[in-house]
Amino acid sequence: MLNREMINAVKIGDGGKSGEFFFFSADGKLVIKTLPDYEMSNFEQILEHYYIHMSTYHDSSYLTRIYGLYKFQWALDVMGVIVMKNIAEIPKDYILRCYDLKGSKY
Repeated sequence: MLNREMINAVKIGDGGKSGEFFFFSADGKLVIKTLPDYEMSNFEQILEHYYIHMSTYHDSSYLTRIYGLYKFQWALDVMGVIVMKNIAEIPKDYILRCYDLKGSKY
């Protein structure tokens, strides 16, 4: 399959309330989501606590696994992206709806 065909075959979510894009890896094991600046900043603020929690409760935590938090810049444009485990791991053919559940710092 050519790269363009692979990109076109990727399932993209509707962006939810935030309007951000969700991409799923071909095997459905990863979710890649674009992040606005405020979400990137919020995650950066809790990153140390997330790391401590996941290090302590790695096998029993109900929090999703975050594999990477990235910023891409080209010209004057910057885009944040988070790569995380797809907790459902359900084949994408069976997914009817995707919801973006927001957390809280409080």
